[in-house]
Amino acid sequence: MPPPPPKVLTVPAKNETVGHDVCKWLQSVIDRLKWWSPGNCQKLFLETELIELCYRAREQFWKSPVKLDIEAPVNICGDIHGQFEDLLAMFELMHPPPTNK
Repeated sequence: MPPPPPKVLTVPAKNETVGHDVCKWLQSVIDRLKWWSPGNCQKLFLETELIELCYRAREQFWKSPVKLDIEAPVNICGDIHGQFEDLLAMFELMHPPPTNK
C-alpha cells in the first residue's frame, strides 16, 4: 500500500505576497494528482482549493492571446471531457510536459 498523499497546503490569498507561495501551492496540487484513483479522488483536495485553482486558471486564460504561435513538433489532443485516466494514458504514450509539447 502506498504512503498517504502529501499534506494539503494553504492557498495564498490574492492580496498576499504571491509568486513563490503560489508556485509551492501549485506544485502540491500537482504532487497530489499523482495519488489520483477513482476511490481516492474526493479526498485529495479541499473545495476551496479547487475553486481557487479555477479562478487562477481563468485569470491565466484571460491573459493569454487567442492565437498561439507554436513550433513543431507538437501533439494536439481533443477535448477529453474531464476523463483524467484518459489524460494519464495519453501522457504515458507521449510523455507529459515539459518533456513533450
